Amino acid sequence: MPQGPVFKGLFSLPFVTHMAVAGFVAVALPNSAIGQEIPTESAASEPNIGGEILLPETRQDTPTSNNVEVTDAPPPEINDELPSSVADIASGQAVIDMSSALAVSRVSDPAEPGAAWFTVYIKNTGDALGTRVLHAFDPPIAGVSITPPHRRPTLLEVAGSDGAVIIERAEAFGVNAFRIIVPPAHESALALHFDGVGPAPTLFAWTESALVAHNRQISLLVGTIGGLFAAAMAFAGGAAAFGGRPFVKWSALFLGALLMAFLTSSRVFDDSWLTYFGGPYGLFALALSLAVAAGSRLVDHVASFEAFWSPAREWADRLAIVVIVFGLAAWFGTPGAGLLVRILTVFAAAAAAGYLTHCGRLGVAGARRVAPAATIFALVTAVAAFRATGLMGAGVMAHSVIAGFSAVGAVLIALTGAVASAEPTVARLRAMRRVHLNDDVQATTTDEIIAESREHAAVIASHQGIFDLDLDSNLLALSAEAARILGLGQRAMELKHTVWLRYLLPDDREVYLQALSS
Repeated sequence: MPQGPVFKGLFSLPFVTHMAVAGFVAVALPNSAIGQEIPTESAASEPNIGGEILLPETRQDTPTSNNVEVTDAPPPEINDELPSSVADIASGQAVIDMSSALAVSRVSDPAEPGAAWFTVYIKNTGDALGTRVLHAFDPPIAGVSITPPHRRPTLLEVAGSDGAVIIERAEAFGVNAFRIIVPPAHESALALHFDGVGPAPTLFAWTESALVAHNRQISLLVGTIGGLFAAAMAFAGGAAAFGGRPFVKWSALFLGALLMAFLTSSRVFDDSWLTYFGGPYGLFALALSLAVAAGSRLVDHVASFEAFWSPAREWADRLAIVVIVFGLAAWFGTPGAGLLVRILTVFAAAAAAGYLTHCGRLGVAGARRVAPAATIFALVTAVAAFRATGLMGAGVMAHSVIAGFSAVGAVLIALTGAVASAEPTVARLRAMRRVHLNDDVQATTTDEIIAESREHAAVIASHQGIFDLDLDSNLLALSAEAARILGLGQRAMELKHTVWLRYLLPDDREVYLQALSS
């Protein structure tokens, strides 16, 4: 097998990550529908059914030409005897979490394990008609399942146990939202047909005003957060296009992968072919794996891993490629791959934050600038992992809050890339590590300060002076050596610009003024 530089380059982390991110962005952006209302599902992937859902006893004789879907298996028999857990739609709550009141009735099709019928019992204890809008949401644990559903939880059908309860589609809130109207002092049971669910879906019953306000808030948050991600990526991408620093290039790739992950979690690609193999959760895992791989190289360019262990960079690249492979496996629907990517992301983010904080303590200026953003990403991934356990509840706003903090970290990364700084050499970082090997003291100087002092010492040794003109204040600062050359004393000083002009020869003064005016 050939072992030349071309062959090795094809399996290097820069090549794999560049090609993966570039290809992902190239195929994903044309499939995005950013102009759609993101909080609601699109009708492209839903069954073509509309109008009022018919009752179980009338469904079997209904022709299919009336735009109503007839499933192979009818809704299950509904027991009219109410259990102890009954949802009161007349309660004063703007949104009722009905997830705990759902009871599995029957899986409709063994070939589709994600589709199931559930039964929920409701009552209206008020003295007026009770109206609620039923809407399914992502349960926190959906993305970390060993075999995540191929689509997000979707409410397909609703059927009632009696004709007194009015059931109709609430298309203003999405094709999978249903409005139920319950007479006063009435109790009933509903059969709900879900798709894309595991053990139990997350179902909320909203008042219409509350759902309108919620959708408006979500739309504003998604637009703002998406704008921050896009601006950060565009800023880093522009800096990478006009500059040659590796840090800026890897920043652009890292932020691009984060943007794709955010758009995926915001349902932008749910109805595109990108989710054909592993669904939206697999696509999110792929974007997350690309972010981890790019972030690994990003951290390495801030403070080289080789300063602490010679083969560290090579092993970090191998691990990053492994993460990308797991991301691709999750995208193709391999069980357990997405969960593994998420676990590795939590540990990778925590390790990056700890490593940069340690290097910042040693005196690496770049690490001190990037460490706050890395800490934000570590906290965000930890909170997201804790939320996936379900201990924090459903939290319909939690996703937007977590994404908002991630956007702040992305902006910090983009701004850090705008600061022109020299990346410390391995030898310099090893020397700084030896100085603080046995202490826990924050370095008072950084590698940049040391480099500047050396440059300044070289200027002094060559008997050259430095002057700095502030065009706003018209004050000119002279270094000690420049003041000594001009016979103005032995210390650094400031002069008015008009005074400085007197020390210039007439011929030099004209050239100097022309240079300033141009």
